Amino acid sequence: MSNVTEEYDAMPFYGDAVPHAHPAFLETVARLRGMQPAPAVRARVLELGCGVGTNLLPMAERYPEAQFLGVDLSGRQVEMAQAVARDCSLANVEFRQADVLQLGDELGEFDYVFTHGVYSWVDEAVRDKLLALSRQCLAEQGVAYVGYKTYPAWHQFEMIRAMMHYSSQSAHARAEKIAGARSALSALQGLLSPQGPRHEALLAEVARVTALPDGYLWHEYLEAVNHPVYFHQFLTHAVAQGLQFVGDGAVGVRWFDDLGTQMEAPLAAAFPDPIQREQYRDVVRNRSFRQTLLCRSDLALSPRTLPAMLQGLYVEAAFAPVNAQLDPCATTNEDFVHRAGGRVGTADRLLKAALCELGQAWPGFLRYEELIAAACRRLSDAGCPPTPAEIEQLEVTVVDCCERLVMQLHSHAPLFVTRPSESPVVSELARVQARQGATVANRRHEPVAINPLDRWLLLQLDGQVTQAQLIEKATSECAAGKLLVAKHGVPVRSQEEARRFFDAEVPAALLRMAEAALLVS
Repeated sequence: MSNVTEEYDAMPFYGDAVPHAHPAFLETVARLRGMQPAPAVRARVLELGCGVGTNLLPMAERYPEAQFLGVDLSGRQVEMAQAVARDCSLANVEFRQADVLQLGDELGEFDYVFTHGVYSWVDEAVRDKLLALSRQCLAEQGVAYVGYKTYPAWHQFEMIRAMMHYSSQSAHARAEKIAGARSALSALQGLLSPQGPRHEALLAEVARVTALPDGYLWHEYLEAVNHPVYFHQFLTHAVAQGLQFVGDGAVGVRWFDDLGTQMEAPLAAAFPDPIQREQYRDVVRNRSFRQTLLCRSDLALSPRTLPAMLQGLYVEAAFAPVNAQLDPCATTNEDFVHRAGGRVGTADRLLKAALCELGQAWPGFLRYEELIAAACRRLSDAGCPPTPAEIEQLEVTVVDCCERLVMQLHSHAPLFVTRPSESPVVSELARVQARQGATVANRRHEPVAINPLDRWLLLQLDGQVTQAQLIEKATSECAAGKLLVAKHGVPVRSQEEARRFFDAEVPAALLRMAEAALLVS
């Protein structure tokens, strides 16, 4: 274990926030399995292998009434996480240097336990302890999350890893080993042909790895331990530790993947056991990473999601009707376009009304009961009130839309503002992260890439500066050469150019930040 400590002390791993490694998501999935999990806003949360705190710190900032503990073997990473917590005055999070092999009952009980990017990077004894500790610390209705590498895709990735190790085997210094690994990637890119059999996917992975920063490449591909597993092997390990399968982060709130009707029917006929089916789905999808959710094995879980389980949850969907003059009473098919791309069509009057209501509320959410009522009201106001059968069908359809990711579910209302105020505000953590890197964690627990103007704005948004003052300051600093921006690739230099540029760009950037869930009240 001392070698692991030295590696991460020498080269810390700077990850991003992991959207589904978050208590609000785990709470939502657990409720849809019939559990009664703790509310994320007041939860007790443990992260094993917390690194520099990039996943835990945004949770602590978002939920001041909750309590957080991060544990990591690397003293340097723990010190870095503690420094950010101090800078942001986050008193509800603790970071502790410790070896998980030495931990036990003294940790206490937690509602949510996270282990992301550790299980496949450590030896067997530590893997055993990670799962045992997750079960030991888990509250009765708690949920654990484990992120790990999976086969079959890692069979292919192991070839790349092996060539990187082979190319750097004679090197001793870390920088030399990384250079040797990159030379292997370069050689593979020159030798593999896009037209060659089985080469296309391999080339795509080589290109992805080549673009990784040195720290990520080192910890992901060049460390001594690399332990991918098949899903069924991981689950056997978890069951032996008193845990059972709840769901998987990559597939959203549904707990199994879905290959579509044509493939699901023969799969169900051949394999009655759902875990077997899920393993075969991994083969078809060629999955390389899993985000498995677990709970105590003595809990009875619901085999399916019922509409009543959505009560108290919040629904989100960023759809707009293609036909701006949509007739609420018509039963003709209408198409809806998602802001991020994609299209759905339906002739169901109430579903069309619900999609319109959600689109108008976006980037906010609507409480499930409020959504059903608003959709009904839309039809009633148009003179064609829905029938009880239509309302019952809408409730079932919303469940189906959530499981198919047409709509998203959340355990609580948005903790961000959906429109910029006159004096916009971002969290202190967002300002610290803007100073440190190229991404900032938003209030959805997503990493948001920022450009130079975004970074400058984030550093100003403490609620004490108006939008007009932001434009004035940006114009002045640009003219003085302190803020560098470009329009259509041409640098903006003169005060007159800068004024025109920021008059348009500052309000647009603030609106973009609101839609990206970066602005707070």
